[in-house]
Amino acid sequence: MAKLVYEMWLDPNEDGEYLPSLCLAGPEGDGHRKLLQPGAVLRDTLLAKSTFDAMTQYYQKNGWGEWTTDFEVDYEVHPQELADEQQAFLRSGG
Repeated sequence: MAKLVYEMWLDPNEDGEYLPSLCLAGPEGDGHRKLLQPGAVLRDTLLAKSTFDAMTQYYQKNGWGEWTTDFEVDYEVHPQELADEQQAFLRSGG
């Protein structure tokens, strides 16, 4: 089963509070990481087989209760091709 690596970030705002965010590791998350402020901290990573799986883990790790969705696409398992590409990129040192 294909699982993707997700990154959990803490991003400082103008008040000095750290706001949590989640993105894919590797090139798929580049757009998100470009928006992070200086001083952002990579808090943790997680492996997930779908968006639903990733968000469920993310909510649990943040103590936010149960994540729900009305979108069927969130339950779709990540394609093996995308997992293979991500792993090859991460192994290369990105």
